[in-house]
Amino acid sequence: MYAVISAKRFNNKKEGMLKMRGTKILALLCGMVMLGDQMPVTVAPAYAVESYKAEKTKITLDENFIDDIIVKEKVYDKTKDAEVDLSNVKLNGVSKDDKVSLTGKAEFDDEKAGEDKVVRITDIKLTGDDSSKYELSLDNNSIETKGTVKPKTIRIKPTGAFAEGEIFPKNLTYVHEEKDIIEGDKVNITAKVSVECSGDDSKVYEYKIDND
Repeated sequence: MYAVISAKRFNNKKEGMLKMRGTKILALLCGMVMLGDQMPVTVAPAYAVESYKAEKTKITLDENFIDDIIVKEKVYDKTKDAEVDLSNVKLNGVSKDDKVSLTGKAEFDDEKAGEDKVVRITDIKLTGDDSSKYELSLDNNSIETKGTVKPKTIRIKPTGAFAEGEIFPKNLTYVHEEKDIIEGDKVNITAKVSVECSGDDSKVYEYKIDND
């Protein structure tokens, strides 16, 4: 941020007043300096100094900015929250030595698990030591990209009593960790036992499970 300063000389023994940021300031380049609000003073030859806020430089996102956005993979947690890293997004129009980057809030389109899910980034702002010098030109102040929500793992453990001579237990059940299912979600665990016969000569054989 910088300010452009101009000066206007006042005649000797005339009132010099300066209005800056809503406060009137007496700016005397020689003689006594006084500050105040609507407080005229008789001064020696002096100058009124005018200051105003400089215009910000408009910048844009690089043409291939989508490739620079990192959407962190998450495990299903029943929320649409998404975490993105925008630190590598290139900005056109930023001076070489200036430090400016992006920040924003990200959400998946819905909370379900899946790949290549829509992620919307909104409330995009500039951050960094020199961000106050710039203004981002971006339609709707939003970005759309893709991300992944992985299914949550349910740990199951088989239980059952194996009798002597049995290939499989007659009564086989599974138990799961209650904490693996998020409260409110409806999930049923169904266990099925399957047998596969394999090998070079498997096609000439058939198998039978005898539990007697």
